Amino acid sequence: MSKQERPKLSDRVQRGDFVFSRPARDQTFTDVFPTVASLKVHVVEHTSDGRERPYYYTDTSFSAAVDCSNPKCYGGGAWLQYDVHDMVRERRTDGVFHHACKGYEGSPKGHRRHGPCHHHFDVTVHIEYKPEP
Repeated sequence: MSKQERPKLSDRVQRGDFVFSRPARDQTFTDVFPTVASLKVHVVEHTSDGRERPYYYTDTSFSAAVDCSNPKCYGGGAWLQYDVHDMVRERRTDGVFHHACKGYEGSPKGHRRHGPCHHHFDVTVHIEYKPEP
């Protein structure tokens, strides 16, 4: 298995039954969160070598998960959908979250686990809601 073939968190989402996970579900962000007028998500991935990788999402580009950029990581990344879901349920407008990578570092063919991935993610979310009727 090459570095490019190592599955990431978004691959697990595609196989699972999660919100935004399957194209066949044809759910838009508005379908899932009808009370949200706009969403802004800023994610900073902190790599094990001290680098930072920024990612930006809006209600039109929202993804359930952000993938880990570690080429040795299997199944890695951070869930975003649960942060947004909890904020909408509580009707919060701003939130800050910290997530460790969900994956593990392994051998090139994936047969051995060498330990957890040491990347982590800082997530800042801002939500504006539609006026209540």
